[in-house]
Amino acid sequence: MNQDITIDYLIYKATKAETFTKMGTSILKKETDGKFVKVYLKITNNAKETKQIFTPRFKIIDNQDRKFDRITDDIFYISDGLEFGKQLQPSLTTSGAIVFELPKDSNDLKLEISGDWLSVTKV
Repeated sequence: MNQDITIDYLIYKATKAETFTKMGTSILKKETDGKFVKVYLKITNNAKETKQIFTPRFKIIDNQDRKFDRITDDIFYISDGLEFGKQLQPSLTTSGAIVFELPKDSNDLKLEISGDWLSVTKV
C-alpha cells in the first residue's frame, strides 16, 4: 500500500482497500455470499505520450493461489470507479477504485498489476 509501482510507462499506487458484502443504490444493487474487495488506485502516466488504461491489468491473488479478475460492471455500483479505456496524458494522474468479488475464505490478498497488451511485465 502507498508505494509507487512502475510497470512499463505507468506508475501505480494502491492507496486503500476495504471489504463489504453489498454495493450500489436502492435501485441498482449487487450482493455477494462472499466478499467484495474495493481497491483505490492512483495511476500516473510516466510516458512522453498519451496512454490508455485497460481492465486486464488487475487481478487479486489469495492465499490459495486463486486469481480473481475485477468485476466488469463495478462502475455501475460505485460512484468512484476507475474509468477504463480512459486516455491519460503525459505526467498526469487519475484516481479511482476497482472491485473484486472473492470467497469468504480468501485471505492474505495480493494485487497483481500487468503491463499493456504487448508487455509481459507483472508486479
